[in-house]
Amino acid sequence: MLRLKTVISGLPSKFSTEPESLIAIGSVRTSFGVHGWVKVASHSGEWPHFYALNSVVLEDVQTGNRIPFEIEGFTMHHGGGILKFAGLDSPEKAKMLAGREILAAREFAAPLGADEWYLKDLTGLAMVTEQGGELGKIVGVIEAADDILEVRRGDGSSFMVPFRQQFVSEPDFAAQTIVLFAPWLAE
Repeated sequence: MLRLKTVISGLPSKFSTEPESLIAIGSVRTSFGVHGWVKVASHSGEWPHFYALNSVVLEDVQTGNRIPFEIEGFTMHHGGGILKFAGLDSPEKAKMLAGREILAAREFAAPLGADEWYLKDLTGLAMVTEQGGELGKIVGVIEAADDILEVRRGDGSSFMVPFRQQFVSEPDFAAQTIVLFAPWLAE
């Protein structure tokens, strides 16, 4: 049985794997072909930024373990993207990466349009009442059909808020806040 440690031996460790410096841009779906390529899914649905990648970090969503990889190639195939990681030269090794998140430096993520932001940018904003009272800080975003904000109160307890316009405002990045319109969600 192959072990991921042997797959990545000899890869450079010069890439930052710090959570605050990386954006999830996609995920590894499965292996492709016999030379170690992998099919990838783009979280934004866009592909041009993948061509500029020269290195990424792959994160195991179960354990949080992160491994840096150099990129040998990217191309489109039948409407989807495929990547070639350095050091992976067989479908067996490539398949071991299925399900991992592809993290890249912010400058290699899909470009944002006007009034757009990455979900990651919501972390750290204060959740406030309509009167301006702070309820807590957003500590995480659960990505689902309707994204859910995890808010931590000052006492350490948490509550969840659906990220929908009937419950919360658009984020105000200048003020570093999101207004909660449904205070019963914080009870």
